[in-house]
Amino acid sequence: MLSTHEKQYHISATAEDIGEYCILPGDPARCEKIAAYLDDVTHLGMNREYNIYCGYLSGKKVTVCSTGIGGPSTAIAVEELAACGAHTMIRVGTCGGISLDVRSGDIVIASGAVRQDGTSREYAPPEFPAVSDTDTLIALVESAKELDVRSHAGVVQSKDSFYGQHSPHRMPIASELSDKWEAWKRLGVLASEMEASTLFTVGASLKLRCGAVFCCVWNQERFSAGLDGDDAETHDTDAAIRVAVEAIKKLIEKGDGGSEPIKTATDAVTVMTIHQSKGLEFPVCFLFKTEGQFNLSDTKSPILFSKKFGLSMKLPPRKDSGEDILDRIKVRFRDNVLHHAASINIREKQIEEEARIFYVALTRARERLYLSATLNTT
Repeated sequence: MLSTHEKQYHISATAEDIGEYCILPGDPARCEKIAAYLDDVTHLGMNREYNIYCGYLSGKKVTVCSTGIGGPSTAIAVEELAACGAHTMIRVGTCGGISLDVRSGDIVIASGAVRQDGTSREYAPPEFPAVSDTDTLIALVESAKELDVRSHAGVVQSKDSFYGQHSPHRMPIASELSDKWEAWKRLGVLASEMEASTLFTVGASLKLRCGAVFCCVWNQERFSAGLDGDDAETHDTDAAIRVAVEAIKKLIEKGDGGSEPIKTATDAVTVMTIHQSKGLEFPVCFLFKTEGQFNLSDTKSPILFSKKFGLSMKLPPRKDSGEDILDRIKVRFRDNVLHHAASINIREKQIEEEARIFYVALTRARERLYLSATLNTT
Protein backbone atom coordinates (compact mmCIF):
# COMPACT_ATOMS: atom_id res chain seq x y z
CA MET A 1 0.00 0.00 0.00
CA LEU A 2 1.44 3.37 -1.00
CA SER A 3 1.84 5.94 1.76
CA THR A 4 0.42 9.29 0.73
CA HIS A 5 2.23 11.09 3.56
CA GLU A 6 5.79 10.51 2.38
CA LYS A 7 7.99 11.22 -0.61
CA GLN A 8 7.22 8.65 -3.29
CA TYR A 9 10.08 6.23 -3.84
CA HIS A 10 10.52 6.40 -7.63
CA ILE A 11 9.25 9.83 -8.69
CA SER A 12 10.84 11.40 -5.58
CA ALA A 13 7.93 13.79 -4.96
CA THR A 14 5.34 14.46 -2.24
CA ALA A 15 1.67 15.42 -2.26
CA GLU A 16 2.67 19.07 -1.88
CA ASP A 17 4.70 18.86 -5.11
CA ILE A 18 2.20 17.28 -7.50
CA GLY A 19 -0.82 18.83 -9.22
CA GLU A 20 -4.21 17.22 -9.68
CA TYR A 21 -3.73 17.22 -13.48
CA CYS A 22 -0.77 15.44 -15.11
CA ILE A 23 0.67 15.23 -18.63
CA LEU A 24 2.73 12.09 -19.15
CA PRO A 25 5.29 11.89 -21.97
CA GLY A 26 7.45 8.81 -22.26
CA ASP A 27 10.65 10.67 -23.13
CA PRO A 28 12.21 12.63 -20.22
CA ALA A 29 13.63 15.11 -22.75
CA ARG A 30 10.10 16.02 -23.89
CA CYS A 31 9.08 17.32 -20.45
CA GLU A 32 10.70 20.72 -20.80
CA LYS A 33 9.00 21.26 -24.17
CA ILE A 34 5.60 20.52 -22.61
CA ALA A 35 6.34 22.62 -19.53
CA ALA A 36 6.89 25.65 -21.79
CA TYR A 37 3.10 25.78 -22.24
CA LEU A 38 2.56 26.20 -18.48
CA ASP A 39 2.78 29.31 -16.31
CA ASP A 40 5.20 29.76 -13.39
CA VAL A 41 7.08 26.57 -14.15
CA THR A 42 9.40 24.89 -11.68
CA HIS A 43 11.59 21.83 -12.26
CA LEU A 44 11.14 19.43 -9.36
CA GLY A 45 13.98 17.20 -10.50
CA MET A 46 14.67 13.87 -12.15
CA ASN A 47 15.01 10.42 -10.63
CA ARG A 48 15.57 7.43 -12.92
CA GLU A 49 13.25 7.93 -15.93
CA TYR A 50 10.93 10.30 -14.05
CA ASN A 51 11.61 13.91 -15.02
CA ILE A 52 9.11 16.25 -13.33
CA TYR A 53 8.04 19.85 -13.97
CA CYS A 54 5.14 21.72 -12.38
CA GLY A 55 3.30 24.85 -13.48
CA TYR A 56 -0.19 26.25 -13.87
CA LEU A 57 -2.99 26.20 -16.45
CA SER A 58 -6.17 28.18 -15.85
CA GLY A 59 -5.12 28.65 -12.23
CA LYS A 60 -4.70 24.93 -11.55
CA LYS A 61 -1.43 23.21 -10.75
CA VAL A 62 -0.38 20.84 -13.56
CA THR A 63 2.45 18.31 -13.40
CA VAL A 64 4.51 17.03 -16.33
CA CYS A 65 6.12 13.67 -15.54
CA SER A 66 7.93 11.37 -17.96
CA THR A 67 7.25 7.64 -17.64
CA GLY A 68 10.02 6.03 -19.66
CA ILE A 69 9.25 3.28 -22.16
CA GLY A 70 6.64 0.60 -21.58
CA GLY A 71 4.05 -0.53 -19.07
CA PRO A 72 6.06 -1.27 -15.89
CA SER A 73 7.56 2.21 -15.50
CA THR A 74 4.27 3.81 -16.58
CA ALA A 75 2.37 1.93 -13.87
CA ILE A 76 4.84 3.15 -11.25
CA ALA A 77 4.39 6.78 -12.34
CA VAL A 78 0.59 6.50 -12.34
CA GLU A 79 0.51 4.82 -8.93
CA GLU A 80 2.80 7.34 -7.26
CA LEU A 81 1.26 10.43 -8.90
CA ALA A 82 -2.18 9.21 -7.80
CA ALA A 83 -0.85 8.71 -4.26
CA CYS A 84 0.16 12.38 -4.35
CA GLY A 85 -3.39 13.45 -5.22
CA ALA A 86 -3.44 13.50 -9.04
CA HIS A 87 -6.77 12.47 -10.55
CA THR A 88 -6.46 13.30 -14.27
CA MET A 89 -3.66 12.05 -16.55
CA ILE A 90 -3.09 12.43 -20.29
CA ARG A 91 -0.31 10.56 -22.03
CA VAL A 92 1.46 12.43 -24.85
CA GLY A 93 3.63 10.20 -26.98
CA THR A 94 4.49 8.82 -30.37
CA CYS A 95 3.10 5.86 -32.26
CA GLY A 96 3.49 3.91 -35.48
CA GLY A 97 0.54 3.81 -37.84
CA ILE A 98 -1.34 0.59 -38.64
CA SER A 99 -4.41 1.88 -40.51
CA LEU A 100 -3.68 3.15 -44.01
CA ASP A 101 -5.64 6.29 -43.15
CA VAL A 102 -3.06 7.33 -40.54
CA ARG A 103 -0.20 9.30 -42.08
CA SER A 104 3.10 10.44 -40.59
CA GLY A 105 2.49 13.56 -38.54
CA ASP A 106 -1.19 12.78 -37.92
CA ILE A 107 -2.61 12.93 -34.41
CA VAL A 108 -4.03 9.69 -32.99
CA ILE A 109 -6.35 9.85 -29.97
CA ALA A 110 -6.86 6.53 -28.19
CA SER A 111 -10.45 5.63 -27.32
CA GLY A 112 -9.17 2.24 -26.16
CA ALA A 113 -6.13 -0.02 -26.35
CA VAL A 114 -5.42 -3.64 -27.22
CA ARG A 115 -3.87 -5.09 -24.06
CA GLN A 116 -0.91 -6.85 -25.67
CA ASP A 117 1.21 -6.03 -22.63
CA GLY A 118 2.08 -7.73 -19.38
CA THR A 119 1.68 -5.02 -16.75
CA SER A 120 -2.08 -4.48 -17.13
CA ARG A 121 -2.63 -8.18 -16.40
CA GLU A 122 -1.41 -7.52 -12.86
CA TYR A 123 -4.36 -5.14 -12.45
CA ALA A 124 -7.30 -6.71 -14.30
CA PRO A 125 -8.37 -9.95 -15.99
CA PRO A 126 -7.69 -10.12 -19.75
CA GLU A 127 -11.42 -9.67 -20.47
CA PHE A 128 -11.42 -6.17 -18.97
CA PRO A 129 -11.22 -3.47 -21.68
CA ALA A 130 -8.57 -0.77 -21.53
CA VAL A 131 -10.52 2.37 -22.45
CA SER A 132 -10.10 6.11 -22.13
CA ASP A 133 -12.17 8.16 -19.73
CA THR A 134 -15.11 9.57 -21.73
CA ASP A 135 -14.70 13.22 -20.64
CA THR A 136 -10.99 13.12 -21.38
CA LEU A 137 -11.54 11.51 -24.77
CA ILE A 138 -14.11 14.15 -25.74
CA ALA A 139 -11.80 16.95 -24.57
CA LEU A 140 -8.95 15.57 -26.70
CA VAL A 141 -11.13 15.15 -29.80
CA GLU A 142 -12.60 18.65 -29.45
CA SER A 143 -9.16 20.19 -28.89
CA ALA A 144 -7.77 18.54 -32.03
CA LYS A 145 -10.68 19.89 -34.08
CA GLU A 146 -10.33 23.40 -32.66
CA LEU A 147 -6.58 23.40 -33.38
CA ASP A 148 -7.36 22.22 -36.92
CA VAL A 149 -4.89 19.33 -36.89
CA ARG A 150 -5.45 16.13 -38.86
CA SER A 151 -6.53 13.58 -36.27
CA HIS A 152 -8.08 10.14 -35.78
CA ALA A 153 -9.83 8.69 -32.72
CA GLY A 154 -10.04 4.96 -32.15
CA VAL A 155 -8.34 1.86 -30.80
CA VAL A 156 -4.54 1.54 -30.57
CA GLN A 157 -2.38 -1.50 -29.88
CA SER A 158 -0.16 -1.46 -26.78
CA LYS A 159 2.77 -3.87 -26.98
CA ASP A 160 5.69 -4.77 -24.75
CA SER A 161 8.29 -5.47 -27.44
CA PHE A 162 9.32 -2.78 -29.93
CA TYR A 163 11.32 -5.26 -32.00
CA GLY A 164 8.59 -7.86 -31.78
CA GLN A 165 6.67 -5.54 -34.08
CA HIS A 166 9.48 -4.38 -36.33
CA SER A 167 11.38 -7.70 -36.63
CA PRO A 168 8.75 -10.39 -36.00
CA HIS A 169 10.31 -12.79 -38.53
CA ARG A 170 13.37 -13.43 -36.32
CA MET A 171 11.37 -14.18 -33.18
CA PRO A 172 10.65 -17.79 -32.08
CA ILE A 173 6.93 -16.92 -32.10
CA ALA A 174 7.02 -15.18 -35.49
CA SER A 175 3.78 -16.72 -36.75
CA GLU A 176 1.86 -15.68 -33.62
CA LEU A 177 3.12 -12.10 -33.84
CA SER A 178 2.29 -11.86 -37.54
CA ASP A 179 -1.19 -13.35 -37.10
CA LYS A 180 -2.04 -10.90 -34.34
CA TRP A 181 -0.72 -7.96 -36.36
CA GLU A 182 -2.95 -9.01 -39.25
CA ALA A 183 -5.89 -9.23 -36.84
CA TRP A 184 -5.31 -5.69 -35.59
CA LYS A 185 -5.29 -4.45 -39.18
CA ARG A 186 -8.57 -6.18 -40.00
CA LEU A 187 -10.17 -4.86 -36.81
CA GLY A 188 -9.36 -1.26 -37.73
CA VAL A 189 -6.73 -0.59 -35.06
CA LEU A 190 -5.23 2.82 -35.83
CA ALA A 191 -1.69 2.62 -34.49
CA SER A 192 0.80 0.83 -32.27
CA GLU A 193 2.45 2.17 -29.10
CA MET A 194 3.62 0.86 -25.69
CA GLU A 195 1.88 2.52 -22.72
CA ALA A 196 -1.83 3.31 -23.24
CA SER A 197 -3.24 -0.05 -22.13
CA THR A 198 -1.31 0.17 -18.86
CA LEU A 199 -2.38 3.77 -18.27
CA PHE A 200 -6.05 2.99 -18.91
CA THR A 201 -6.11 -0.19 -16.81
CA VAL A 202 -4.13 1.14 -13.85
CA GLY A 203 -6.18 4.34 -14.06
CA ALA A 204 -9.41 2.35 -13.93
CA SER A 205 -8.24 0.47 -10.83
CA LEU A 206 -7.44 3.78 -9.10
CA LYS A 207 -10.60 5.61 -10.30
CA LEU A 208 -8.61 8.15 -12.35
CA ARG A 209 -9.50 10.06 -15.50
CA CYS A 210 -7.03 9.00 -18.20
CA GLY A 211 -6.56 9.73 -21.89
CA ALA A 212 -3.84 9.42 -24.52
CA VAL A 213 -2.82 11.34 -27.64
CA PHE A 214 -0.01 10.50 -30.04
CA CYS A 215 1.96 11.82 -32.98
CA CYS A 216 2.30 9.20 -35.71
CA VAL A 217 6.02 8.93 -36.48
CA TRP A 218 5.73 6.54 -39.43
CA ASN A 219 3.33 4.00 -40.90
CA GLN A 220 4.96 0.76 -42.00
CA GLU A 221 1.74 -0.39 -43.67
CA ARG A 222 1.59 2.71 -45.88
CA PHE A 223 5.25 2.17 -46.74
CA SER A 224 4.60 -1.49 -47.66
CA ALA A 225 1.65 -0.40 -49.80
CA GLY A 226 3.81 2.12 -51.68
CA LEU A 227 1.88 5.09 -50.28
CA ASP A 228 4.82 6.58 -48.35
CA GLY A 229 8.56 6.74 -48.86
CA ASP A 230 11.47 6.70 -46.43
CA ASP A 231 11.24 10.49 -46.08
CA ALA A 232 7.76 10.35 -44.53
CA GLU A 233 9.09 9.86 -40.99
CA THR A 234 8.53 12.74 -38.53
CA HIS A 235 9.26 13.30 -34.84
CA ASP A 236 7.52 16.65 -34.35
CA THR A 237 5.28 16.13 -31.30
CA ASP A 238 4.24 19.78 -30.92
CA ALA A 239 0.71 19.25 -32.28
CA ALA A 240 0.07 16.34 -29.90
CA ILE A 241 1.37 18.42 -26.99
CA ARG A 242 -0.91 21.34 -27.87
CA VAL A 243 -3.91 19.00 -28.10
CA ALA A 244 -3.13 17.61 -24.63
CA VAL A 245 -2.65 21.07 -23.11
CA GLU A 246 -5.94 22.35 -24.54
CA ALA A 247 -7.72 19.20 -23.33
CA ILE A 248 -6.41 19.76 -19.80
CA LYS A 249 -7.77 23.33 -19.93
CA LYS A 250 -11.19 22.02 -20.95
CA LEU A 251 -11.20 19.48 -18.13
CA ILE A 252 -10.19 22.16 -15.62
CA GLU A 253 -13.02 24.41 -16.80
CA LYS A 254 -15.48 21.53 -16.58
CA GLY A 255 -14.50 20.71 -13.01
CA ASP A 256 -12.41 18.41 -10.87
CA GLY A 257 -12.33 14.70 -11.56
CA GLY A 258 -11.65 13.57 -8.03
CA SER A 259 -12.77 10.32 -6.53
CA GLU A 260 -16.25 9.66 -5.18
CA PRO A 261 -16.80 10.36 -1.47
CA ILE A 262 -15.35 7.66 0.78
CA LYS A 263 -17.94 5.14 1.88
CA THR A 264 -17.47 3.07 5.00
CA ALA A 265 -19.53 0.15 6.23
CA THR A 266 -19.38 1.42 9.81
CA ASP A 267 -18.71 4.74 11.54
CA ALA A 268 -15.06 5.64 11.12
CA VAL A 269 -12.59 8.50 11.49
CA THR A 270 -10.29 9.16 8.55
CA VAL A 271 -7.10 11.18 9.09
CA MET A 272 -5.54 12.72 5.98
CA THR A 273 -3.77 15.79 4.59
CA ILE A 274 -5.65 18.48 2.68
CA HIS A 275 -4.06 17.27 -0.56
CA GLN A 276 -5.36 13.77 0.02
CA SER A 277 -8.87 15.09 0.58
CA LYS A 278 -9.18 16.61 -2.91
CA GLY A 279 -12.40 15.45 -4.53
CA LEU A 280 -13.66 13.77 -1.34
CA GLU A 281 -16.57 14.67 0.94
CA PHE A 282 -17.42 13.80 4.54
CA PRO A 283 -20.43 14.51 6.78
CA VAL A 284 -18.24 16.15 9.44
CA CYS A 285 -14.70 17.52 9.14
CA PHE A 286 -12.19 18.79 11.71
CA LEU A 287 -9.45 21.12 10.48
CA PHE A 288 -6.59 21.41 12.96
CA LYS A 289 -3.81 23.97 13.58
CA THR A 290 -5.47 26.79 11.66
CA GLU A 291 -3.52 29.39 13.66
CA GLY A 292 -0.47 28.94 11.43
CA GLN A 293 0.51 31.39 8.70
CA PHE A 294 1.07 30.54 5.06
CA ASN A 295 4.58 29.32 4.33
CA LEU A 296 6.20 32.08 2.27
CA SER A 297 9.83 31.25 3.02
CA ASP A 298 10.68 30.93 -0.68
CA THR A 299 10.20 34.70 -1.11
CA LYS A 300 13.04 35.45 1.32
CA SER A 301 15.88 33.84 -0.59
CA PRO A 302 18.71 36.16 -1.75
CA ILE A 303 18.30 34.66 -5.24
CA LEU A 304 14.83 34.42 -6.78
CA PHE A 305 13.41 33.35 -10.11
CA SER A 306 9.96 34.21 -11.44
CA LYS A 307 8.65 33.86 -14.98
CA LYS A 308 7.60 37.52 -14.98
CA PHE A 309 10.88 39.06 -13.78
CA GLY A 310 13.43 36.33 -14.49
CA LEU A 311 16.47 35.81 -12.27
CA SER A 312 17.09 38.40 -9.57
CA MET A 313 19.28 38.62 -6.51
CA LYS A 314 20.05 40.88 -3.60
CA LEU A 315 23.25 42.88 -3.80
CA PRO A 316 26.21 42.22 -1.46
CA PRO A 317 27.04 44.93 1.11
CA ARG A 318 29.11 47.90 -0.09
CA LYS A 319 32.65 48.09 1.15
CA ASP A 320 32.01 51.63 2.36
CA SER A 321 28.75 50.77 4.12
CA GLY A 322 30.31 51.05 7.53
CA GLU A 323 29.12 47.59 8.50
CA ASP A 324 31.32 45.89 11.04
CA ILE A 325 32.99 42.51 10.59
CA LEU A 326 30.13 40.65 12.33
CA ASP A 327 27.63 41.99 9.78
CA ARG A 328 29.86 40.85 6.93
CA ILE A 329 30.21 37.39 8.44
CA LYS A 330 26.41 37.14 8.51
CA VAL A 331 26.44 38.05 4.76
CA ARG A 332 23.70 40.63 4.93
CA PHE A 333 22.41 41.62 1.49
CA ARG A 334 20.84 44.85 0.30
CA ASP A 335 17.47 44.63 -1.49
CA ASN A 336 16.85 46.17 -4.92
CA VAL A 337 13.84 46.95 -7.09
CA LEU A 338 14.04 43.85 -9.30
CA HIS A 339 14.50 41.42 -6.41
CA HIS A 340 11.73 43.11 -4.45
CA ALA A 341 9.33 42.91 -7.43
CA ALA A 342 10.14 39.22 -7.96
CA SER A 343 9.57 38.56 -4.27
CA ILE A 344 6.14 40.20 -4.43
CA ASN A 345 5.24 38.25 -7.59
CA ILE A 346 6.24 34.91 -6.04
CA ARG A 347 4.49 35.83 -2.79
CA GLU A 348 1.23 36.53 -4.64
CA LYS A 349 1.40 33.19 -6.45
CA GLN A 350 2.15 31.29 -3.25
CA ILE A 351 -0.68 33.00 -1.37
CA GLU A 352 -3.03 32.17 -4.25
CA GLU A 353 -2.00 28.50 -4.11
CA GLU A 354 -2.19 28.33 -0.29
CA ALA A 355 -5.61 30.00 -0.36
CA ARG A 356 -6.82 27.49 -2.94
CA ILE A 357 -5.66 24.59 -0.77
CA PHE A 358 -7.35 26.16 2.27
CA TYR A 359 -10.55 26.50 0.26
CA VAL A 360 -10.35 22.77 -0.53
CA ALA A 361 -10.15 22.06 3.21
CA LEU A 362 -13.13 24.29 3.98
CA THR A 363 -15.36 22.64 1.38
CA ARG A 364 -14.88 18.95 2.28
CA ALA A 365 -17.68 18.91 4.89
CA ARG A 366 -21.29 18.26 3.84
CA GLU A 367 -22.90 19.02 7.22
CA ARG A 368 -20.48 20.39 9.81
CA LEU A 369 -16.98 21.89 9.80
CA TYR A 370 -14.93 22.46 12.97
CA LEU A 371 -11.79 24.63 13.00
CA SER A 372 -9.19 24.14 15.73
CA ALA A 373 -6.54 26.70 16.64
CA THR A 374 -4.22 27.56 19.52
CA LEU A 375 -4.37 31.25 20.37
CA ASN A 376 -1.45 33.08 21.94
CA THR A 377 -2.89 35.40 24.60
CA THR A 378 0.43 36.67 25.94
